[in-house]
Amino acid sequence: MSTEEIIGLLILSTVASFTPGPNTTLSMAIAANHGLKSVSMFICSIAVGWTALLSISAGGLASLVFAVPIARESIKFFGVIYLCWLAYKITQTRPAFYSKEYGLIISFRQGVAFQFLNIKAWMLTLAVASGWLIGHDNILERNLIIFPVLIGLGILSNFLYALMGALIKGWLQGQEKSGKRIRIFNNVMSAVFLLTAVWLATF
Repeated sequence: MSTEEIIGLLILSTVASFTPGPNTTLSMAIAANHGLKSVSMFICSIAVGWTALLSISAGGLASLVFAVPIARESIKFFGVIYLCWLAYKITQTRPAFYSKEYGLIISFRQGVAFQFLNIKAWMLTLAVASGWLIGHDNILERNLIIFPVLIGLGILSNFLYALMGALIKGWLQGQEKSGKRIRIFNNVMSAVFLLTAVWLATF
């Protein structure tokens, strides 16, 4: 890969990773409700799911998605539906301090599967596959650069968002028995998901 290609990859992946999206919003919400430790498995599942998504896309799925409009629309449709479901789950979330019913627990398998319904992950994957992988001969060399960069930035960005959630967890839960602050926070996170869903539906 040329220096220009590497710089372009770094710019694209940094902007895509650190701007708010479904993964980072969910990481912050889980950490704010249940603590930093509780979100570690979700962050690991993001890395695994996104690696699988990029691998499959580079292997030919990206070309199919570009060629078949119904494939793109199906990804968008199910992604929007899932974002709306997550928005609802966040509003139902109660931290352990207030309730035994957590409401927002994402298993490792769900986190992996979520990447295949995450429109932002698809947009980045298709951009990388079409710009840096498809049509190039030195695929192995490129993958040895692309995968560590994108996976590393993805883990770092989600960890930082989770850390922000964990840092405000004490204030959100505080000493108020009503849990008003955490409910407001969860409603704001839910609204972010709904706005993202509306934006993706019109994209």
